[in-house]
Amino acid sequence: MLLGNSSPVLGSSLVEDEKIDLLKGDIKK
Repeated sequence: MLLGNSSPVLGSSLVEDEKIDLLKGDIKK
C-alpha cells in the first residue's frame, strides 16, 4: 500500500465524512 499517497486522500475523505455526519446530526435535531 502506498501510505504516502493514500494518507492525504483518506485523511481528506475522513474529514468530509465527519462534516457529512455533523450535517446529518444537525438535520436530525
